[in-house]
Amino acid sequence: MSVLNRALKLILCLGGVGASLPAQTPPGTPPEPPEGPALVLELNRIQSLASAGAQAEAARRKASFSGVAAGEFELAALLERAGDTAGALAAYTAVEKMSGKTPIGASADFRATLLGSADRPGVQREGAMKAILAQPAAAGWFLDGAQWAWGDSRHAAWRELVNWRSSSFSFAVFQFLRANSPWKGPLAFLGILAGLTLGAKVLEMPLLVRSARAAGKVDALMPKLESIQRIYSSDPVEMNKQVMHFYKSHGISLQDGCLMWAVDMIFVVWVLLSLADFGPQMALDGSALWWISDVTKPDTAILFAWVVTSALAPLVAGQPGKKGQMLAGALISGVILGLIAYYWKWPAYVMIFWTMLNVVGAGISMILWPVRLSARSSAY
Repeated sequence: MSVLNRALKLILCLGGVGASLPAQTPPGTPPEPPEGPALVLELNRIQSLASAGAQAEAARRKASFSGVAAGEFELAALLERAGDTAGALAAYTAVEKMSGKTPIGASADFRATLLGSADRPGVQREGAMKAILAQPAAAGWFLDGAQWAWGDSRHAAWRELVNWRSSSFSFAVFQFLRANSPWKGPLAFLGILAGLTLGAKVLEMPLLVRSARAAGKVDALMPKLESIQRIYSSDPVEMNKQVMHFYKSHGISLQDGCLMWAVDMIFVVWVLLSLADFGPQMALDGSALWWISDVTKPDTAILFAWVVTSALAPLVAGQPGKKGQMLAGALISGVILGLIAYYWKWPAYVMIFWTMLNVVGAGISMILWPVRLSARSSAY
């Protein structure tokens, strides 16, 4: 794909174009009842009417009340299309009471819930959809973008959340990364995480280069540093003072490693918060990876994978003679953060993202090894 096409797609995405999802029957949905195709055809015809046309047809149907659930559901759809929210809400509620837990009753209940929360603040509207998601999926007919289709209540609620959130900048960026991901379907989320990982490391690159140079200098000056530590071993405060002076006199900054850790943490927290809004889209995609059947849910095993990959940096770029100490420190901090993620039930995609940061970071350290060797040679 050309750069121009990618730029055009980004502009369209950021403008909210193409936010609606194609109608498709979710996996695991029961077969559509025999009367379904005819009902869907009629509902989609109603959906194509102009407001005035729907209003006129609704008035005619009101005059000949049928008492049949399907007919009354079509009347409710006409009222909704005509812009009569109160009338449509009352009609959907009546159909739901008439039909109970049948597919048409589930469809009417969903539309009534949606219309009943339409004039509420965004948090309350989303709360109505989250209440539906907390219940078992109910099969029925749902308005998917501009057309009605057979599906289930959970997927319909996810689609509504996607449509409401698609105007935000972060959501649009994630949708662009998803659309251009080399992986499709359940693995499409990996394209988002890969893009975020590369973005984080590009921002960190100046720090990574400086850190590699500093590590090379430390490697070369390690004998002198160890000598200072031996001399002042009985006075830890003075030893620390002399070590910091030694680093400063040789132009070595210890802040770069802390800054890189802070940048990683900022990205992880941003992903934790921003990708939570993108969760409904990942749920619609059925996002999964290896043993993780749903990456929007917590997963204990990925925590162990993350702890293991957190040890890559000291193994690859640890100072000679201190790799064991640095490895132990990395594992301890990894276990602590892993326990925090477990306690707060962070979704699996957050830890997958952090694991990718660890792996890519270790790879960049290997790529920058010549920079470290060059700095080591110049420090002698």
